[in-house]
Amino acid sequence: MIENINFVNYTTSEWIDLILTSYRKIFDKDLISIDSNQSLEEVLFKANFYLVSHQYQNEPILVYANQKVLERWEMTWEQFIGTPSKYTAETDLQSNRAKMLAIAEKQGYFDNYEGVRISAKGNRFWIKKALIFNIYEHENEVLTDKIIGQAALFFNTENI
Repeated sequence: MIENINFVNYTTSEWIDLILTSYRKIFDKDLISIDSNQSLEEVLFKANFYLVSHQYQNEPILVYANQKVLERWEMTWEQFIGTPSKYTAETDLQSNRAKMLAIAEKQGYFDNYEGVRISAKGNRFWIKKALIFNIYEHENEVLTDKIIGQAALFFNTENI
């Protein structure tokens, strides 16, 4: 299950809140809904979509992945979290990925991204129709315009 890792200034639970409130800020709707008997962290972790995010540090570092992402990349939480996010793409495709992330940063999101990724075991796969969106910092429990990371949300992958 999710180990509580302290990211730069954020716990896992706080980061999840930032993902969800940033999504709501950009798209004016909730990514998930839960009832009072459910844990937000558990529902997001076991969701039927892929959700991964990085936080800006010296370079973008992976700080969240739900269960589908961990299974697809064939990694544990401990292996995945803390990895530079550029390593989720093959070396020759990293410049295309960087360009897409820059566009997402400027406009708040990038829709219908597709790209090749590689798992820890060397299995290559396509990400299909990914939605990349910015994660914004909180200040006094209100989102600011300061971008502190990005998330990717997608529903489909395809083996190569």
